[in-house]
Amino acid sequence: MGEQRHSFSIASSFDQRLTLVISYLFFLSSFLFWPQSDSRIFLFVELGLFIALTAFFIRQWWCLIRWHCGFSLSTSGSGIFADGQQFVLVRRAFISAFVVIFYYQCVGESKKKMLVVWSDMLTDTDYRHLCRLLCQQ
Repeated sequence: MGEQRHSFSIASSFDQRLTLVISYLFFLSSFLFWPQSDSRIFLFVELGLFIALTAFFIRQWWCLIRWHCGFSLSTSGSGIFADGQQFVLVRRAFISAFVVIFYYQCVGESKKKMLVVWSDMLTDTDYRHLCRLLCQQ
């Protein structure tokens, strides 16, 4: 008899976008602590970093709006993404009421990756199922 798998489909959520905005504001606030200078070179460096930071976060926001992920996970810690790529869980997951962070490794690759699942990405029932599956590992 085959092992039972639970399927999950996640997409970007309000909490995920809020975290991105808070991160941007945090990095943006660092410009308040830069020393005042009359040097044009210093001002150009500061302006360049500001533009690069803003462009980076705008790109992240754009990618986040279209981001989605589907996967199924078994009780043994093996899973498969919607595109057919198989993976296994490699480390103990961080589980809280607001977010789940788990590490996985795709079959045939040596690089470990992280997936962050915010609680509002899933229904309450699906979020609890995911937490239970990850606690069993």
